[in-house]
Amino acid sequence: MSDGDRPMSDGDSPVAGGDQPATNGDQPFADADNHAIGSDQPANSDQPTVSMDQAGIDSDQPTVSMDQALIEGDSADAGAGSPDLDGDKAETRRGRRISTARRKPKFSIVGLFGELFITAGVLVFLFLGWQLWLNDIIVGSSQNKTGVTLAQNWDAPVPAQADRPKPADYGDPVVATAPANAQQFAVMYIPRFGADYSRTVSEGVGTSTVLDKNGIGHYPGTQMPGEVGNFAVAAHRTTHGAPFNQLATLQVGDKIYVQTQDGYYTYVYRGLEYVRPTGVGVLDPVPETTGASPTDRLMTMTSCNPKLSAAERIVGYASLDSWQPTAAGAPAAILATVSAKG
Repeated sequence: MSDGDRPMSDGDSPVAGGDQPATNGDQPFADADNHAIGSDQPANSDQPTVSMDQAGIDSDQPTVSMDQALIEGDSADAGAGSPDLDGDKAETRRGRRISTARRKPKFSIVGLFGELFITAGVLVFLFLGWQLWLNDIIVGSSQNKTGVTLAQNWDAPVPAQADRPKPADYGDPVVATAPANAQQFAVMYIPRFGADYSRTVSEGVGTSTVLDKNGIGHYPGTQMPGEVGNFAVAAHRTTHGAPFNQLATLQVGDKIYVQTQDGYYTYVYRGLEYVRPTGVGVLDPVPETTGASPTDRLMTMTSCNPKLSAAERIVGYASLDSWQPTAAGAPAAILATVSAKG
């Protein structure tokens, strides 16, 4: 095959076959590739051009392509410039050390307040959990024990079943005189609220002096247990033991027992209503009927509504069904609770 029939070596050389003399204008890579093809002399128009393939064949040396030469040249240039690169790398490392030193955390007022608000939020949630749940359990249990202790001082020995007197008419209930403010004078049992429910009743309805400490408070000026008129009491529905937490669950006919030093007063639940905080008419001797003369022996229980709000009042009514002196023993429905106190 003639030189003109050979394909271009490596696809990189545009040099024509060996039959045509190469002129200076026909060497597009003369300046760029002189070092790659090993020629320090300018091209001579009288000398035949040696193709890349022929040079490789005649010298029995592997053909060096133009691209390879360029790569070697770039490598040489890179090697020659390595001191500069080393300097740049050193500068880069030095800059990184300085940058790292500068990235130390800075004091931030915004960050400080953010952490304070988060901490305060956690504390508020913990307080609410204590106040609305755990506190009610602990304080409620404590109030039950207080009621048990108070009633224990009044109880006569519980007679055996065979010795218990037959149901009898004990006449009009004994009515005690209202005690001093914050003094405990009764214990209330509501089986609907639990078999162990027994909360003390104190004179007065002051929040800090009675309701937050003693449980149930008696409205001063209203009637005492068993008296004709309205025995009106108040208690919390949430927090501080929440004695009236389940007031809305009472059903018509449920029994409510009030024990004093004189005996047991059994009330029967009648119904429920809701009034504004200004609806003090529910405390009248005849509820919501100003000036009327009472004939019934009533009990009115009040608390805030809805829970966790004082927007209105929930009011439960009951009427006296019976009473019995302490010597007769406790009513059968609460006998187990009363007996357990000893």
